[in-house]
Amino acid sequence: MATIGDRIRNARKLAGLTQSDLAKKLNVTQQMIAAYENGKRNPKFETIKKIAFYLHVDPLELIYDKETINFTKDYTNNLQSEVIIAARSRNVEKLDELLVKAQDLPIYDFINHCLNEICENETNNKSFYNSQLILNMIN
Repeated sequence: MATIGDRIRNARKLAGLTQSDLAKKLNVTQQMIAAYENGKRNPKFETIKKIAFYLHVDPLELIYDKETINFTKDYTNNLQSEVIIAARSRNVEKLDELLVKAQDLPIYDFINHCLNEICENETNNKSFYNSQLILNMIN
């Protein structure tokens, strides 16, 4: 299985950059890039984001293999569909369940927002659909 270093090396080569080119862009030494690529040093997440920026890739592509990324995207898309259905029916219990499933995913904040909107609007007797964010997601 490919390591972060392997993925950095492959992305760098696809971008047509040498280790020295990438090092200059990151303001580090060529030896540091070599250490990342050879697995002797692990870049911090902030550094991975900078590397990804200069190599024109998603930072996740440097961290995870493609199968993991695809699984995570598919899983997130499925969760998003479940969230939309639960939000439309104001199913707070289902949204709570989905919130637990999505704990480390970007959709977590959206689910939390849906729950807050439902609870707040029920309390204030307002329509849940007044939220522009909710309207954009469920339409």
